[in-house]
Amino acid sequence: MGISIVIASAASPHLSRLRQLSPSSRGTPLIISEIMYHPREAGGTEVLEYIEIFNTEPVPEEMSGYRISGDVDFTFPSGTWLAGRSFVVVARDPAALRQASGMDNVIGPFTGNLPNDNGQVRLHNRAGALLLEVEYEDQMPWPIAADGAGHSLQLARPDYGERSVDAWSASRFRGGSPGLPDPEVADPLDGATINEFLAHSDPPQVDFIELHNRSTQTVDLSHCRLSDRADTDKFIIPTGTLLAPGGWAVFSETDLGFALSGQGETIFLVRGDGARVIDAVRFGAQANGVSSGRWPDGASGIRELAWTTPGTTNSPPGLHDIVINEIMYHPISGQAKDEYVELHNRGNQAVDVGYWRFVDGIDFMIPPGTVIPAGGYLVVARDRDNLLTKYAQLDATNTVGDYAGELSNRGERVVLSRPDNPGLPFQDFVVVDEVTYSDGWGRWADGDGSSLELIDAHADNALGANWRGSDETSKAPWTDIEHTGVIDNQAGTMEELQVFFPQTGECLLDNIELKRSGETVNRVTNGGFEGGLTGWERL
Repeated sequence: MGISIVIASAASPHLSRLRQLSPSSRGTPLIISEIMYHPREAGGTEVLEYIEIFNTEPVPEEMSGYRISGDVDFTFPSGTWLAGRSFVVVARDPAALRQASGMDNVIGPFTGNLPNDNGQVRLHNRAGALLLEVEYEDQMPWPIAADGAGHSLQLARPDYGERSVDAWSASRFRGGSPGLPDPEVADPLDGATINEFLAHSDPPQVDFIELHNRSTQTVDLSHCRLSDRADTDKFIIPTGTLLAPGGWAVFSETDLGFALSGQGETIFLVRGDGARVIDAVRFGAQANGVSSGRWPDGASGIRELAWTTPGTTNSPPGLHDIVINEIMYHPISGQAKDEYVELHNRGNQAVDVGYWRFVDGIDFMIPPGTVIPAGGYLVVARDRDNLLTKYAQLDATNTVGDYAGELSNRGERVVLSRPDNPGLPFQDFVVVDEVTYSDGWGRWADGDGSSLELIDAHADNALGANWRGSDETSKAPWTDIEHTGVIDNQAGTMEELQVFFPQTGECLLDNIELKRSGETVNRVTNGGFEGGLTGWERL
């Protein structure tokens, strides 16, 4: 059989230097560069799902026997090569995608389908080794415009690694860019963002949506659309609506002609020609009279605000007494049963957390009647009985479990919510605290024995700089290490002792003795190093 080469649409010399077309892993020059998991199609057939792979090297890469797995499955046929600096697109329905996009370099079909809520895409080499892995979600901080509004997920910042949510953005335009680099074209509307909204209001308050211009140029919003549906443009912004640099525009439900749902939904800001979603925000149940927004103005995340500020600078986030204070997401044992999340009451009053629930990352409803005293702690365990045997300070009053699911070793969003109406404890959960942690936040927390701990309970736990690995030094016992061996073929004198780690770690050394034939030749006595490090050096 002759060798067939997949002739993909190669990136242009200019576009090939873009950050989006760089490697995401040291293990392979290939990247999963685009995922269309929820295309905007009539009838919900979603035949236009696809996965795009790009070869970041200037030379061809043989892909015979390579496999895409996860929620879909596809094996590249024998003789498949991917040209240098080129794309190949694997589609659920190659003919449908060719007709819709006009491109030729589409192969497939893959079996299965890409879920609309959360899914997994993996790439294996021909030996079955896992090269790349993406676990996407349809909730913020993942790009909401990719969930049915017509955009795809684009690997815009591959240097974060394809497993990180920070590596991904929504495609520049609806329909994605299968077989091509995602275009980077200037659009003044990039400065416009959904900055604040009130979705649960009782008279005299009314729902509102606030837009903000975070750029240094005036933004013309004429004919842009606001809606709470991806398939319907409900409100067209009037001609002549200009946003000055750093300015705001507020539209009440009276202006909009529709109200927002206090139980949670999505807000879309769409360009006038419908070619792209400028911004999209997805939110859950909201507390009555409490707005949510970006802080500071134009920031990436959406948070509950301390007070409503339509048409002016957003207030700081609202503060709750109960915070996520510690996360054991990757125990040194490697076993999920050792995971836990710790809550802390930083307030001056006891708080009843009965019926509160973790709604993302893990799934668990705190039993009714559970109270965290002022200054107290509550540990939510993956395996409660297991933790009670490991930690003497834990008991039935401060430890609950078992939660469902497992914490990701790479980082994920963990959300604690409470019922909006205590009389209806099983619905409309309002976010109390959330943390999107990363495996880069604490040096020793990623499988090396430490947990992630909030440095100061009153610090902003949304910021990685306010977390660190727990100090475990006092828990490690002293261990005697003794070794006998031949040194320099028994010739000469022992002048130097070198101590190395085979991998990253920390330890304390004391009471070092060097002996020959039962005789002490050199000794650092105790208090040995307390007197200084004279005669010792770090190599």
